Amino acid sequence: MPYSVIDDAPMSRFHWKIATLSAGGPFLDGWVLTIIGIVLIQAEPALDMTSFETALTGAGALAGMLVGGLFGGYLCDRLGRKVTYTVDLVALIVCSVLSAFVSAPWQLIVLRVITGIAVGADYPIAASLLTEFVPRRRRGLLLASLVTAWFVGACVSYVVGYLLAGLGDNGWRWMLASSALPALIIVLLRTSIPESPRWLLSRGRDEQAQAVLQRVFGPHAHVSDLDEPEAGARISAVLRRSGYVGRISFVVAFQSAQIIPLYAIYTFLPQMLKDLGFTGDGVSYVGGIGSSLITLVGNVIGMLFMDRWGRRPVLILPFIPMVGSLLLLGLIGEHATAAVITGFSVYSLFSGITGLLVWSYPGELFPTGIRSTAIGIITGATRVGAAVGTFLVPLAISGLGIHIAMLIGAAVTASGLVVSVICAPETKDRPLSETSAPDGSLPRDQPAPVTQPS
Repeated sequence: MPYSVIDDAPMSRFHWKIATLSAGGPFLDGWVLTIIGIVLIQAEPALDMTSFETALTGAGALAGMLVGGLFGGYLCDRLGRKVTYTVDLVALIVCSVLSAFVSAPWQLIVLRVITGIAVGADYPIAASLLTEFVPRRRRGLLLASLVTAWFVGACVSYVVGYLLAGLGDNGWRWMLASSALPALIIVLLRTSIPESPRWLLSRGRDEQAQAVLQRVFGPHAHVSDLDEPEAGARISAVLRRSGYVGRISFVVAFQSAQIIPLYAIYTFLPQMLKDLGFTGDGVSYVGGIGSSLITLVGNVIGMLFMDRWGRRPVLILPFIPMVGSLLLLGLIGEHATAAVITGFSVYSLFSGITGLLVWSYPGELFPTGIRSTAIGIITGATRVGAAVGTFLVPLAISGLGIHIAMLIGAAVTASGLVVSVICAPETKDRPLSETSAPDGSLPRDQPAPVTQPS
């Protein structure tokens, strides 16, 4: 396997910096998507919301992510990573502040959709930029850190929600505005990140790519080491290639099976705990923080083994206990405290492991010229399912009951297991030029060792 100046570079402070700032997007995503469940505890009676309006509010951001993912990914491939890397979060800041002043349910729903557009746009942008800068032996770990950041944001949102709820009946307004401050800090820090040399080279801007490479990796770095095509691919051409269509279909299928139950649970966890017999002040906060912390433990476990064992086993194996835990929650009776805690804990732990591949695979399976667009398509497609699922959860709980809703979640998760066993490739330690090659199917075995330059 030939040496590459980026793929085989040693880790540096720059790599950790870009990984941290890229994680800012999913951190805010976890914050804004999770805190809405706490917001609705106060906002629902304050705005006199119907069940339908509550469902739309919960699913609004996910619906917006469909638009944000599609257009954000396309613009990122057309305009570059650097510009779009900051503009999307500016929109999130504006929406967060405006949300604090809503006076009617429709206003909150509209702002949640726009917030989702901003968050959805950051998915392909951050994942592409990080993928294109980091060495292959740490690519899985650093891409996985984006998932970890999501759950850190979710944990923080519960803490913030608990603290701000003490401000009285208008605490929910401060909750909605709370994400603006970290978003502003992240935007300011992101302005120091250079454009991706892989993207510059794919657009024929060789001199600029060379300048970035030497700035980041030193005077020895040269664009010839990148092995990038000299022109960006068109998404229409990608969709005509059966290999890329198959990869998009695989990622959409396993991601949907993983995030539909996950997003629904995190959005309506307070209501689910109540319907399972858990009531009292603080239960929803303790349950939410506990679930997020357990998921973070799963993230850490997965990150430790992803670059050792490979992508396939880290994706496939956790699906099994995830299915089992949702079956348990669907079959138990009310007030079965130990079973409820066990079910949510097991699901949270193992969803934290398999969820790492939600970010890793999309960044590795597509070439630079269309990487963001492909990730955008995947983000949009999976968030359609997540939005529909999240919209239906309160209706299913009220109409069918919490137990049937959990059994449906188990069936959705089981479909992800089947798809992963059949289709998941192994991209561990492989250069992007190989994992994103358009011809042929990706292997499931381990790659050959790197040949160092003489």
